[in-house]
Parts: sequence; C-alpha cells; structure tokens
Amino acid sequence: MPASIQYCTLVERKPSHPLLCSPQLDRRRADTRPRSRTLRTTCCVPALSCPLLTAVAQRAHRSEASFHVPGHKRGAVALESARQVIGDTAFAHDLTELPGLDYLAFPEEAIEQSQKLASTAFQAKQTWFLVNGTTVGIHAAVMASCRPGDCLLLARNCHQSAFAAAVFAGCDTVYVQPERDAQLGIAHGVCPKSLQQALEAAVAAGKQVKAVLVVSPTYFGAISDIQGLAQICHRFDALLIVDEAHGSHLVFDPAFPQSALSCGADCMIQSTHKTLSALTQAAMLHVQGTRMDAARISQALQLLQSSSPSYLLMASLDGARAHAQQQGVWEEPLRAGRAISSALQELPGLDMLSQNHVGRDAVVAVDPLRVTVGVQRLGLTGNDVSQKLEKEFAVVAELATQQVAASLLLNIPKVVVFALGIGTKMEHAEHLIAAFKVLCQRHQGQQGAPTAKLQQAASCMSGLAPSVIHQQLTLRNAFFASTTR
Repeated sequence: MPASIQYCTLVERKPSHPLLCSPQLDRRRADTRPRSRTLRTTCCVPALSCPLLTAVAQRAHRSEASFHVPGHKRGAVALESARQVIGDTAFAHDLTELPGLDYLAFPEEAIEQSQKLASTAFQAKQTWFLVNGTTVGIHAAVMASCRPGDCLLLARNCHQSAFAAAVFAGCDTVYVQPERDAQLGIAHGVCPKSLQQALEAAVAAGKQVKAVLVVSPTYFGAISDIQGLAQICHRFDALLIVDEAHGSHLVFDPAFPQSALSCGADCMIQSTHKTLSALTQAAMLHVQGTRMDAARISQALQLLQSSSPSYLLMASLDGARAHAQQQGVWEEPLRAGRAISSALQELPGLDMLSQNHVGRDAVVAVDPLRVTVGVQRLGLTGNDVSQKLEKEFAVVAELATQQVAASLLLNIPKVVVFALGIGTKMEHAEHLIAAFKVLCQRHQGQQGAPTAKLQQAASCMSGLAPSVIHQQLTLRNAFFASTTR
C-alpha cells in the first residue's frame, strides 16, 4: 500500500447558467467586507479508496444553487468568528442526504461501500458508522441483544452509556467486579473466574443473561483476557460485547495487543476519534459471527441516531480508516510511547502501569499508546500534577484521579493518564518527559514509600466497592421512578 495518501485534482466546472453560481461567488456577494481569503478553485479527493470521503468532496465542489439544508448554504454566510474557527472548507463540505451521498439509516451506495471497507480493515463481518460516539453503539448493541425481562451482565467499571442502555432496553442487570489495583488505585479488567462465578450466580437466581458487557482496553490502558471471557460467555449462551472505545488502533500494527473481535468477542464498539484521525464523536460498531442480530442493530441505530447525520463526521471515519492503514503511520506514535514509558519508569517518585502488571490483576497486555502514571509518592494528587503540567509546561493530560476515602480520611493513590494517538510526535514525548523530570526533582522525597498506606487503601477500596450488589429496581424502573431531593 502507498506510504501516504495521494491526491488527484478535479478541475472546477463552469456553471451552465449564470444564476448557478458557486458557493464561493455566493459568499462574496453575501459579505462584501474586505477579507484576505484564497478562493477554492480545485477539489482534492483521496486516490486511495475512500468512497464516502470522495463523494462528499466531489459534491461540495459542484457549482449549484443550494435549496437544501443546512441553512448556511455550504458556507455562503456565517458569523465571521465562527468562520475563522470552523473554516470555509468545513462549511462547504457540511452537506446533507443528497443524491450520491447515500443515507446512513439505509445505506446502499457510498456509505455502504465505506462501511464494508471498514469491516475488512477491522476484521469484522459487518461495520456501522456512528455519529454519536461509542455511546450510541453501546445503546444499540444492548438493545439488539436484550429485551425487557432479559438480563445484561455489566462490569462495574463500564461507561455510563452501558447503564443507560439497560434503561432503553428495559432489561434486568447483574454485575461483576473488575480487578482492582491497590498500588495505582484504579480498576482493571474482569477476570474469567469472576465472570464464571457471576454467570453461575445469575443462572441460580433464575436470570436469563443474554449479553455480557466489559471494557477493554480500560481508560488506563489495561487489556483484558477477552478470549477467556468469550469462551465463558458462549458456554452460557451469552453474547460478549466489548466497549473498545480506546482501542480503535489495535488492528493496525503487530506491536499492538489483539483487538476484541480477534479474541472471540461478538461485538466491539470503538471511538474512532480517540486514537485515529476521525473527528470527535465519530465512532464505529463492529460484529463478527452469527450470534449478534445485525438486523436488530440496524433497527436500533435507526431509532437512536440522528436522521440528519453529519457528513463531516462520517467522511472523517472513512478517511481515518484509510489513514490508519498507511504504511509507517504508527512508527512514531509507538516510538513516542516507548520513550515516555522508559523515561518515566526511571524517575523517582513515579509508579507506572507497565508490562510488569501483565499476568496479574486480570491484565494480559498494556496498550502502548496509553501512559498511566501514579504520582502519590510525589506527595501530590493527580489533579495537582495535571494542573502543574498544563499551567507550567503546556502539557495537557487526558485524565487525572483524586479519590478520598472519607471514612478513613485517607487519600487513595492517584494517577495521571496520557492518551497517545496516530498524531503523537516524538517532540510531544520529549516535552512530557522534560516536564516530569522537573516535577520529580522539585517534589522528590516529599512522601515516603507507600507500602503501609497501600494496605489501608486496598481495604478501603474493597469496602467502597462491595462484591455483592442488592438491586431493588431495574435501571429502567429506577429512572422513571419518582424521586425527592
């Protein structure tokens, strides 16, 4: 495959009638204030197969009188400050369901072709484009697999969208606890033994568990034993749905751990925007095998997704897939991740989620594009470190934790999380490493070894997260119940 996306140029067509002016000419008449802007005279579309991206680019470039939504008419008018932020190109390509652009709810042309290319790239039987993030994919997957009266088994570290999905589906829920890391103060994945016990308990209680929903990789970068979990689910005739929001990159390089589908999951939902080059909110849902009802997934998405999906988001999914397949694009992000992990493990006062965790706490691999740093031995909270990094060093973290056990007045260990992606450069890594060197030197020795404290923290965390949960109402009934404040 080519080392980079190459582009072909489409020559602009002249309007067949003087009234059919281009959006650029319309814009100049609508706003006569002087401004320095180069008018677009050519249209660039990727020569690599990106059916939807190409269709959007071609349609945006046509000289047409726009009497369709949206109201800005391909950027003919807009607030100047909005134009400066969003850009003329984005306005011009912000299209709707026009001939040749297909229809997301019932795709037959460009969208269907792009989804098929994505299913091949992600090693899936079928793929759906999502315009409301992994959230809507989780909603659809649960609604497709669980009916009212059925049971969904949820890992307790699932995203809030999983609990909302149970409200939509009207299903019952039971829970399984993930393994907890006392040193870092975070949850990892669900171990197969815990899942087996949870399913056995559910069956003994008369529950019909139709699906199990777990998270892998976790927000912190821990990969679960999906193969073991899938085998157990299928023995109980339950589907395995994996929230792989943070793992859309896993299929694209052998240096990454295996994706959930490749390990036997029935369905995985990915936030393509998190580690690939898609726009924020753009995501995909993938299934394999015959256990998942594809027709019900489509039906659920027709109910849940907008009937006016953003073609900018969908085109970005098409382009992000093609971009991720290019030779060599993952070399620098991987090199940056290795450099950060290696350098930070050598600094005093830091604890890392690293390869040393593999084989314990249900961790079978660690995502090389996610860096989780424990900072409790610096005498700082996760929020302290995150704020210092941003204000003093212009390094912006993805997440910081700061948990306090009020009953023991004990600070539980905290972490700062750094999310790498396809756009991460070595200069970013060097900037982060340099900032941590300063922080560690500045705060070295402000807190001693955490051994005794960690024992208390582990006990406290266990008390805060009971292994047995007594549920009085289904999530749906609880949502619609009267409440007092």
